[in-house]
Amino acid sequence: MAKRKFGPNPYPYRDVTDLAADFVKRLAQDARCAAHALAPLLLPVAHRIDGETCRTGGYMCLFEVVLATSSARQDNVVLCIPVGIVPNGKARKYFRIAIKKATDLALRLKEGELLSWQSRNGKTRFAGAAATPRENRQGRRCILSFSGLNGLADEAFVLVLMIYLRLITEKTARRLAAISNNNYFEPMLEAVRRAA
Repeated sequence: MAKRKFGPNPYPYRDVTDLAADFVKRLAQDARCAAHALAPLLLPVAHRIDGETCRTGGYMCLFEVVLATSSARQDNVVLCIPVGIVPNGKARKYFRIAIKKATDLALRLKEGELLSWQSRNGKTRFAGAAATPRENRQGRRCILSFSGLNGLADEAFVLVLMIYLRLITEKTARRLAAISNNNYFEPMLEAVRRAA
């Protein structure tokens, strides 16, 4: 039997760390594109429901939680971008709150919270962030947050975006939206379906 000869490794990653970094990089690119593609569909739905037309955009944050084998954790803001038309004077506030929503939820993942709505208080903690229910194979979880609309509209925006990015299923998103009795979620999801 002839000895098999193998060429160079066709697998482009040296180790799991490279694979995870590439996944996060691609997810950030996809999230940026998806947020800009979905905003013209989702923002008018929020305006129609709450009657506020002055809120025309905000900031979306993609946050990564790396659950290390030790007790140490590594959390990273991967992306924080403007979406839609952010009103003058509000950009810094929306940017800061989008990151705060994600970091606050990251701290409460061990308590089983998947939505920032579950521990909002209106002063220092806000609704509008959602986490993936389980970590991926590399021990990472993603949190998406949005700031620019009211809390429930921010949350619905994030849930629809997570479905679009295939981070969660539609069934899981509905279950999460039911926790907060989110009346924005179904109309926003329907707007995306009609456009597809």
